[in-house]
Amino acid sequence: MRGQPLDQKKLQFEEDACLVSLRRDCSDEDCIHRKYEKRIAALRDQSLRVASPSVYEETRPFPVASILMARAQALVGQNCSYQQNMVGAIIADFESAPGFLPVISSDGMITVREKGGARFADSEF
Repeated sequence: MRGQPLDQKKLQFEEDACLVSLRRDCSDEDCIHRKYEKRIAALRDQSLRVASPSVYEETRPFPVASILMARAQALVGQNCSYQQNMVGAIIADFESAPGFLPVISSDGMITVREKGGARFADSEF
């Protein structure tokens, strides 16, 4: 973070505040671990935003209905052959997301699919 175009004084102030909070609020290893994970995630997020603002906006996680996420996650590790209620490796009713072109490589094709605002990458090999 020190090499990035950030307000270094503000960054140091935030780091000091995080350590004060950790010492004040944590008395066990699990609490310390959670605080460090939260701080590292915040720093990573800040770093990604500074490194490439346009890419950051395009790749941030977005809220998805839990049922849609569960259906999309069910595809992980599935064979990319035809199965009932699926078209290839695609859950029925998930369409190609507008504005995204398929990525084709020697290993296969990746397509962005979407339904009700939920998007995921589908690989066909």
